[in-house]
Amino acid sequence: MSEARLLVVARCALALAVATMLAVHLCWLPLVCSRQVAFYKTATLATASARSTPAGIAQARRNLEGLLALERRCSPDVDLSMMAGANAMVLGRSELAVAAYRRALAVEGRPEVYLALGLAQLAAQRKGEAIDSLTLAARFNPYVLDKLSEPVATAVRARLAARPPSR
Repeated sequence: MSEARLLVVARCALALAVATMLAVHLCWLPLVCSRQVAFYKTATLATASARSTPAGIAQARRNLEGLLALERRCSPDVDLSMMAGANAMVLGRSELAVAAYRRALAVEGRPEVYLALGLAQLAAQRKGEAIDSLTLAARFNPYVLDKLSEPVATAVRARLAARPPSR
């Protein structure tokens, strides 16, 4: 084979390798991630209903390990981080849950994320930060106050009154 022909073959091989990498990263991995997210949604819901049983705790541990691995492989996803936080809370690992909910907030600031973050912060004995998060959740959705203990709800109401939303 001539040198020019070898160069053409090498360029074609390189183009094929690049196309394959793009297909894997843009098509295959998102598909795999979405299927695994669906699996963990079901598994996390099952864990939530059996949270205080040994089987529920074991499932939460498996879920959390899988979700953390999935977070490393997949693009940032609110649902993944929320499920990781929920499973961490079942295991009593509130600091890990706080970190997971912060990752979820980095993707999208939904009211339910602020609520979950605030509850995890309360569990982690970080009341000041919890009141801040819960205040933001209540600004989005005032019914959040119905889910809080009276002392915490009172603190959030006071914070809301002190700093009304800007227009």
